[in-house]
Amino acid sequence: MHGRCETYVRPDRAFAAWSMNDDRTVVICGDPMRRVAADRADVEAGCPATIAPAPAFAERAASATRESRLVGAAVPNFFRRPYGPGRALVGDAGYVRDFITARGVQDAFRDAELCGRALDETFTGRAPAPVPVPVPVPAP
Repeated sequence: MHGRCETYVRPDRAFAAWSMNDDRTVVICGDPMRRVAADRADVEAGCPATIAPAPAFAERAASATRESRLVGAAVPNFFRRPYGPGRALVGDAGYVRDFITARGVQDAFRDAELCGRALDETFTGRAPAPVPVPVPVPAP
């Protein structure tokens, strides 16, 4: 990989590879949730099938030496209302986003900064307090 990251987006799938320590490379594959059962039935075929639409990359991967077993997880996405009376959720506390790339925690840092700034502006009087919005409470 020579320090590079390669990302491939194809219809219905995506995969990427990047350099790690000790001259190793990690390869991640992402497929639609509807393929989870088939992928679990034949884990060894799943990753090669996902990267097959990029023949040059697939050839390099096939000639590589595997250093560990293949692992996988099915992570369904969700989004919850990230605010309510007296609370605000930041980053992936309010939703599931691709954990491989750490985008949720990156968003958490951004959201925390934005929330902190808004609170500071409100408490110091530089901005008006937000108008409360009624939040429906689901029935038990």
